[in-house]
Amino acid sequence: MRPGLVIVGVLLAVVGAATLLSVVVLPLAAPATSVSRSTETFVVPGQASASSGIHLPSASPQSLVISWASDRPVTVDLLPAVPCAHGASGLCPDGAAVQQWNQTEGGSYSAGSGFAGAYLLRATTSSNVAATINWTLVETYASVEQQLPLWSYAAFLTAGVGLLGIGAVGIFLGIFLRSGVYGGRPPVVPLGPEVLEEWAWASDPDAPDEPPGPP
Repeated sequence: MRPGLVIVGVLLAVVGAATLLSVVVLPLAAPATSVSRSTETFVVPGQASASSGIHLPSASPQSLVISWASDRPVTVDLLPAVPCAHGASGLCPDGAAVQQWNQTEGGSYSAGSGFAGAYLLRATTSSNVAATINWTLVETYASVEQQLPLWSYAAFLTAGVGLLGIGAVGIFLGIFLRSGVYGGRPPVVPLGPEVLEEWAWASDPDAPDEPPGPP
């Protein structure tokens, strides 16, 4: 057994296993966006107006789309909104409408920047029949998850497998390889008289052509 070789093999195997574990923990590069979707329904009485608040989360999305649909033609205003003052509950308009639709049964609004903290969808009916409105908010966010590109994933995977394999071979050789195979000087073999005579005959230029025979 060779303890030094075993130790080196174990270290290489540990580094390879840690590399493979890192590849498993860090996922491949996925789409750089995630989507959040929310919906709500409200009713607008005949010859009246009604509003529905659309709250945006504290984290600003990359983009958003607000769409709505009604079971009959209505006039709709999409207004920036803030919490109502003086302790009143709900949202109140805060500025001019960012989008208006006149006597229609649906519409959508999309934005890529400059979002308000909330919106107010205000609908007005011109007939005596109530209208039911469904709105949908779709928000797109940048992904903050740490990810590996494909080439880096493949490189780490190859390195981990290679180190693990080399470490396993080192451990195997360290356990089963004898420690004295390459150590020390080769043994000295004594020469018999026949060998000495042949050596002397080969070294003498005046020796006969035939080597000396056994005594």
